[in-house]
Amino acid sequence: MYPALTPEQRQELVMDTFVPKTNWAYTAPNTTYPYNPTVGQQLLDEAGWTLQSGAEYRSKDGKELVLILTTTTAPFRVTYLTVFEEQMKACGIRIIRNHQPASWWFGDSTGLQVRDFELGNFAWIIEDDEPGGYTLYACNQIPSPTNNWSGQNFMGWCNQEASDAIIQASDPRLPREQRKTFYATVINQFAEDIPSLPLFLRSNATVWEHIDFNLQTFRQDRDLAASNADSVVFTDYSGNQHTITLPSGAITQPITLSYHPLVANANPLPANTQTAHAFRLSVSINGVPGDTFSFNQPITITLRYTDTNLANIFDENSLDLFYWDRASNSWKDAAETCPIAERYERLDADQNLFEVRVCHLSEFSLIGTKKSQVFLPMVMR
Repeated sequence: MYPALTPEQRQELVMDTFVPKTNWAYTAPNTTYPYNPTVGQQLLDEAGWTLQSGAEYRSKDGKELVLILTTTTAPFRVTYLTVFEEQMKACGIRIIRNHQPASWWFGDSTGLQVRDFELGNFAWIIEDDEPGGYTLYACNQIPSPTNNWSGQNFMGWCNQEASDAIIQASDPRLPREQRKTFYATVINQFAEDIPSLPLFLRSNATVWEHIDFNLQTFRQDRDLAASNADSVVFTDYSGNQHTITLPSGAITQPITLSYHPLVANANPLPANTQTAHAFRLSVSINGVPGDTFSFNQPITITLRYTDTNLANIFDENSLDLFYWDRASNSWKDAAETCPIAERYERLDADQNLFEVRVCHLSEFSLIGTKKSQVFLPMVMR
């Protein structure tokens, strides 16, 4: 349809804020960003992200400029984000597209809702000509562990002036002219901070695509030097501290080890089991994340948990750490990532501690037998 549109119609589809240009609440932002790759490259240079001779991507302090963009597997998103990836490459920015099932991306305890992304692409729907915005941009609508992941401000954007204004702007009891003034305040603050990149309206003019920037990822990164023995500590959403110990020779080059605390695993658990703790481990080399990574020597993961984490576990002694095996699409014992001679795992129920050696990284889950409810029939005489 796009080639058949007039230039004016095409321009109406381009978004410069979160309110469509054809909507009653629209006001052109005071700050605009005309298409100018030269200025963009100058800004990157000034920020220290330079393009070295012969390199495809910019780098700073030895690390490449890499951003992971998560979205669904919808074919139209694959198409236009492939173009976006190439456009960013022309600027020296590596975009890694992470296309996931919509069931995970829009799940209650996975993906977008628990802010498990760096850049996130999805759409918002404008209903009954109302831009809304309170749950999207107010400071008290940022999903986090402390509010049980409620709200839709997935960016984590908290601009108090914009937050106060959006409460008034989205109140349908006020006159539209008054609301439009409040919307103008939010639009201008949005343009200054750019917590999200509006892209375009779909042809029905009620759905608009955009890319959110997650301003506070919960990923924890640790830089590790080659050859040296090391130990790092990560903290989960419950406040438990977990230790990963690397022996000398486990890695042969500097890496960044990343711990991603999870609210729930992406894949279904084995039957009659329950998760006590879920997390993902990954490695980046020179800033570039890899799909897989194996250690030259087994590393030791020491997990700690509380009785609260075991609330739905029937038998603490059934706890075991599993990893998701992509090849078989199944959960397997994490100790099996290492050769038989190097396998080791230990459960200390008195200390609420589980320890295991692993040899490569994946998504993990500390799993135990699930509590079951048995209902007995009542016989009345």
